[in-house]
Amino acid sequence: MGQLQGLPRGFEFSLMEVVAVALIMGSLLSDPKQIKLMPAGLLFYLIYCGLSFVSIINAEQDVLVWMCLWKFLKGGAVLAAAYFFFKEEKDIELLMVTFALCLIGQLIYVLKQRYFEGVFRVYGGFEHSNPLAMWSYFCSIPLLAAALSGKASWTQSLLYVIGAGAGAGAVIVGLTVTRTSLAIVGLGSAMIIALSLMRGVSMKRLVIVGVLCFGGSIVTVKSFDTVYERITTTNDTDANNDLRKVLNVMSRAMFDDHPVAGVGWNNSAIVNSRPYPAYSVILERWASIGDRNPANPIHYGSNPQTESLYWLIISENGLLGIVSWAVFCLITFLWCFENAITYRNSWAGFMFLAIAIVLCFAYGHSFLERILTQPKNLAHWLIFLGMAAKFRYLRKPQYTAAFVVISGMLSAMQGGDRRSWSTRTLRT
Repeated sequence: MGQLQGLPRGFEFSLMEVVAVALIMGSLLSDPKQIKLMPAGLLFYLIYCGLSFVSIINAEQDVLVWMCLWKFLKGGAVLAAAYFFFKEEKDIELLMVTFALCLIGQLIYVLKQRYFEGVFRVYGGFEHSNPLAMWSYFCSIPLLAAALSGKASWTQSLLYVIGAGAGAGAVIVGLTVTRTSLAIVGLGSAMIIALSLMRGVSMKRLVIVGVLCFGGSIVTVKSFDTVYERITTTNDTDANNDLRKVLNVMSRAMFDDHPVAGVGWNNSAIVNSRPYPAYSVILERWASIGDRNPANPIHYGSNPQTESLYWLIISENGLLGIVSWAVFCLITFLWCFENAITYRNSWAGFMFLAIAIVLCFAYGHSFLERILTQPKNLAHWLIFLGMAAKFRYLRKPQYTAAFVVISGMLSAMQGGDRRSWSTRTLRT
């Protein structure tokens, strides 16, 4: 197992899952009525896990499939914990404060890595710089929405801005030198600012926007040389010399051979390398053309996997996996828009609109990176979806999903921030 490059590398139970189970038990014991509830969205998630597990029929190593199933079932516990935990608006506020504090903590860590340890692309407490960057914009864009929502106090707004602006958008993502995440933070922040100003112009919003623009300008000037070096030293402009594309071709070959169930969950890192020549030969032929730098030019015993989350699912789980995963993502994504409309007169509506924007970026980013499979970002993603499912349950959506697709964003912009709400007046 030492050279395994798949998703999970064993059977583990981390502190994150312990906390999730504790939240589930605490919520159920405090409100026994919830024991009868099936968290919305969990069934679709479990269907995805079950259909992906069918790939074990084609797996070279069955134990790797069981490892992946165990990992994603633990993710289901995180989704359920979020569903049972969130009950009212103040719980979202607590989540935002937690995001801000976590970003500030990561900021201190990555500054230490860059300026005391000499790490060029910082990774903080993550496996790599890319998942750190994605986690950062998962936090920073909703934090910016919370600061501009109109409900937060000046103290809260300051904390949110420090987290969103200084913690993630301005420093952490910049120090990871992850180009896609840099673009997402900039574009996502601009979208949130524009949407907030369309909801109404206030002195607080103007001050926050001014501070962010000023701080962003300073950080941009400071990090320009680093980002420019990263862009100019990465030779991926030649499509024929792009390793990512070759790895996707290998995944397509796996899908062609096993279109229904794939080659086995968590098995692509095994079958794409020697001693299995069927797919390794694709990389070997590519590496033999011209002056290229193959991943492992001697034995090809540990070839890299595709970086695309979609190609990874297609190759490992086939049509059963990718279709069930897409259905789960689409349904929960639409729930965010439904919540944006249903709670449009509360700051919660603006928060769910920001989360929907984050999900759009995350799903688009997944064409390039398989970051949603990594434990911390997987948990973060499922917390958002569990929260969306719970708030949809608290109030039945006023519009159909079809209407949401057409007018969700426009409807969420309307209304002010004057009214709030409590679950005491909602359906129980």
